[in-house]
Amino acid sequence: MGAYCGGITAAKSGVMVTLNPGIYVIRGNGFNISSGGSIQGNGVAIINLNPPTGTAVNKFGPINIAGSGSVNLTAMSTGTLAGIVFYTPRFRGGAPGTVQLNRIHSSSTAVIGGSMYFPDQQLEVGSGNGPNTSLTINGGIIGGIINFAADSYIHVLGFAGGSPYGVKQASLVK
Repeated sequence: MGAYCGGITAAKSGVMVTLNPGIYVIRGNGFNISSGGSIQGNGVAIINLNPPTGTAVNKFGPINIAGSGSVNLTAMSTGTLAGIVFYTPRFRGGAPGTVQLNRIHSSSTAVIGGSMYFPDQQLEVGSGNGPNTSLTINGGIIGGIINFAADSYIHVLGFAGGSPYGVKQASLVK
């Protein structure tokens, strides 16, 4: 947990990143898991922000999870970010009107145990197209634009954390 100026990346086959419980603040360059890198964390919240001014990190980076590594992240169960795994506040990622593309697309099995909040950004979710590849989201998805990749096994099971987060009906809201 802590602040990460320059992002968090796991991009090598066989590398497992384990996040301890807590809040991870990304300040530039995003959150990247690819090329067989894997990540796990229980009780985490990942906040994605613009980089601080006056540093060598000069750009916002979206959330990008792609590749054959495993993903297993669950949200905190208490506190103001309870039930939320990924959180990006409004107006992050560039000039007004700039839409960032966040991707969660695993060709392995991925489980996101919590909600994802990208209110004015784009989110693309998907998985490989085989029976042993799937993306399970035990939470809600909030995004400016949400795309579900074709030929994917995606399971969106509603909000994580039980009461008071449980809902009985999913809705698309414009």
